[in-house]
Amino acid sequence: MLRFSSCEVPIGDKMTSQSLFVDLDHSLLKTDYLHECIITLVTRSLIYLPKLFWVCISSGRVALKQYAHEQANLDITTLPINSQVVDFISKWRLVNSGKVYLI
Repeated sequence: MLRFSSCEVPIGDKMTSQSLFVDLDHSLLKTDYLHECIITLVTRSLIYLPKLFWVCISSGRVALKQYAHEQANLDITTLPINSQVVDFISKWRLVNSGKVYLI
């Protein structure tokens, strides 16, 4: 099941622009981006496993995501994209003048 969120974004005192918020993991992508980064790093070298664990324990999930993203250098064109979501975004942009945000 696909869920899409569209909401009014306040600009000044008025609600003038619509924005579309699209979840990256398991919506636009058919997978989890963090998992893809971790798998890429660990298959590249097992030395990343304790590093990933340490970053997660010492700095938290946000730092883990940032570290994994920076180290993995994933080619996003190789990730499985949900074509239904891409089609929806394309159609939405034809009708609306707002921005699309990946979250």
